[in-house]
Amino acid sequence: MTIADLATVNVVLGPNGAGKTSLFEAIFTLAHGKSFRRFGGKRDALVSLSAEHLVVYGETIHSVRQLGLIDEGGTGAAGVECSASVRQKIGLSKSRLGETRIKLNGVAVKRMSEITEQLPIIAVNADTFDLLSGPPQERRAFLDWSVFHVEHTYKDDVKLYARALAQRNALLRSFARQIADKSRLISRSIGRVPDNERAPPQSQLHIWTDAMARAGEQVDARRLEIFNLLNDEFKRVLPSLGLESYSLSLFYRRGWDAKSNLAQALRDSEETDVARGFSSVGPHRCDVQITIEVDGHRRLARDVLSRGQLKLTIFALKLSQLRLLRYSLAAGDAAPLGGAQVVLLLDDVAAELDPVRLRSIGAIISEAEGGVQVFVNGTTEALLSPFLEPFEVASLAVRKFHVEHGRLL
Repeated sequence: MTIADLATVNVVLGPNGAGKTSLFEAIFTLAHGKSFRRFGGKRDALVSLSAEHLVVYGETIHSVRQLGLIDEGGTGAAGVECSASVRQKIGLSKSRLGETRIKLNGVAVKRMSEITEQLPIIAVNADTFDLLSGPPQERRAFLDWSVFHVEHTYKDDVKLYARALAQRNALLRSFARQIADKSRLISRSIGRVPDNERAPPQSQLHIWTDAMARAGEQVDARRLEIFNLLNDEFKRVLPSLGLESYSLSLFYRRGWDAKSNLAQALRDSEETDVARGFSSVGPHRCDVQITIEVDGHRRLARDVLSRGQLKLTIFALKLSQLRLLRYSLAAGDAAPLGGAQVVLLLDDVAAELDPVRLRSIGAIISEAEGGVQVFVNGTTEALLSPFLEPFEVASLAVRKFHVEHGRLL
């Protein structure tokens, strides 16, 4: 399937099972190397049963700001800001055995993050409900994606922390095994523990505990900074979606007691961590909670709201993320992508939402100051009409595509 000559808003229409979601899945896979659907964790799930490989190719064009110099009649050079278009060619293949190959402008790249950096994609589909109802790692991933696209060097902080965490956990597991072995050897009345079964010295644990604390504080600081910005946008979006009366709030849980720093929290938990064989506190335990006030008490939104209200809340989160990223990218040279487009994939957006809410969502997206490209799908144009109205009022280019039996017509 090939889709080209795209507009600001691209509408994909077709009956259920025609291949609309598969098209969106291909776009998402190009930037993330995996599906946005829950089954996507299986290494061969994306590859057709009749094929050995999946291949996705795409081209992106975005503008970047440049500073040029002009000669003002011998009075010296003056700076002039101008823009230039940059075209990127991205290719990705995945085999049934799980091998992934990625190329950027014909050159092989090792890390998927290099592509994700070039092509920021925000997707909303049926599985996005996991953002509210799923485990904390879903919400950590949501926050980390936001941090990464505002501060690309964040990935280096995360790598440092992950390395320190892995080393500390390896030592903790070694200590836990040593405790178990000691108990076993004592029960056998053996007085000396063999050299190859001895635990590493305690000093090694302290080294990696300190490294984990330093890196973890940096990860936490960056997360908290972006969370606060994201929370501000969330509060601004809620009234537009008719959610202002629900008293929804976001809460940042850093992963350890907020009354102490991470170094102290790790020292306090050391005995417990040795017994369990893993680190029980730190940024890897972070969570973002979405709560609602009920009878004077705060409860998790997922336990109170209807499915339609949950979908609106998810849109509030995703649109807040979109607004935050657009403001960052609109900053020009100070922003990592300097004017790159954000791609918004809305799979079956009309499901469970009334026309008023659909129009509100379309209005929020249409107000983004350029740099946002939208892909939306549905079974009929009539269902999507309320969503598309704000774009037509704003005279933004809208193009419609029809899909049947996996083919674009």
